[in-house]
Amino acid sequence: MPIDDRQLRYFVDVATFRSINKAAEHRNIAQPALSRRMRQLEHDLGVKLFNRSNAGISLTEAGGRLLEHAAKLIGDFDRIGAVLRSSGEPTSGTLSLGMPPGVSLMLLDRITRGIYGGSQGVLLQVREGGTQDLLDRLLEREIDIAIVTERDFAAPLDSAFCYAETLFFVAGPGAPEAPAEVALPFALPDLDQDFLETAYDALTRLGRPTEVDMFMATISSIKLLVARGLACTIGPYSALIGELDRAEWNFTAVPEMPLKRYVVWRRNESDSPVIARSIRVIQDAVADAAQQDTHGFLTLPSD
Repeated sequence: MPIDDRQLRYFVDVATFRSINKAAEHRNIAQPALSRRMRQLEHDLGVKLFNRSNAGISLTEAGGRLLEHAAKLIGDFDRIGAVLRSSGEPTSGTLSLGMPPGVSLMLLDRITRGIYGGSQGVLLQVREGGTQDLLDRLLEREIDIAIVTERDFAAPLDSAFCYAETLFFVAGPGAPEAPAEVALPFALPDLDQDFLETAYDALTRLGRPTEVDMFMATISSIKLLVARGLACTIGPYSALIGELDRAEWNFTAVPEMPLKRYVVWRRNESDSPVIARSIRVIQDAVADAAQQDTHGFLTLPSD
């Protein structure tokens, strides 16, 4: 894997502070994440950069040689950007967006139209994952902004309530309508482990045991099993819009348990035009989805 200027900047910080912990504090990222990045850098370059001991960190011979060249390489990166900006030519940018798998089924097409309808040369990167994974990626600067499920967010992050959506217990054609009577294996996507406690709470409310029989790679895999009468599941409205419209399955809304979604970004980037525009695009996408919801399964922020 090719290395980039961010990895080099992290390396210089660690080499300068002679400490992963101090470098992580300086960059305001998690220490385990920075440690993983340095090991990945060593793997990518095929050399050992650090001597690690209880006394701290020191550079190997290879690490010292990289440090000699790193400052020049970082300066080259900065100068390239400055030259392009001063030339008046349009520059491309990257927007890295994180969201849970179900949310992407509802919003990704709308967000894509919103981004490319008003910008040229934008590289959109979408990362799917559970809430904790996405928050870690934010703090590690691997993504720029994320849509996540409600929780107490870390101090370096800002958040805004985006919408709430209904949760459903779902079984395929021919299954009993009462969730407690459905004798099918219960499946959940293993990509979103943060959803597990929510699912347990929902199962309890529906009078079912809090047991998961299958973890599948994606919500799409689970929906295929549900369609064939081989599994049941719990999922949010965003992941089940098409099936709800076709009314081919048995759906039971989980009572008094809306799933609240928030937009989250790094606090020190609150004034960034990219973040401000991304928030507007997400809000517009949610508003458009709400207009298509004729059953009240989506709740927007009150004015």
